[in-house]
Amino acid sequence: MVAEEVGALAAQSAEATKEIEQVVEAIQRETNEVVSAMESGTSQVVLGSQVVENAKQNLERIVAASRQVNQLFSTIARATDSQVKTAQQVQVQMTNIAKAAEQSSTASRQASSSLQATVSVTQKLQESMGSFKVN
Repeated sequence: MVAEEVGALAAQSAEATKEIEQVVEAIQRETNEVVSAMESGTSQVVLGSQVVENAKQNLERIVAASRQVNQLFSTIARATDSQVKTAQQVQVQMTNIAKAAEQSSTASRQASSSLQATVSVTQKLQESMGSFKVN
């Protein structure tokens, strides 16, 4: 009877050992899966960090380019303002030149009329002097 009980206990012990072995193997498999998942997660985090860093660098380049474009627009705006002012000044000068030309033309016409009148008077004087003879 004692031998039977020892045999039964040995069988139960062997069975319990097999169950423990299976539990340990299951724990090891699950641990390996967790480690693999963690390594995969870590790789994805590293890749994600690289993507974020690349995006940050690209955004910095975009900001720098936007600043340059803004500076160019400001320069163009200032140059345009300057050209508008210059064009306005040229317009004023052209108006002044046109007025001066008109005045010069009027003065020339008046001078021409005066000269024609003088020529006419001179001709009349010469005709009148031709009738007088000096001996």
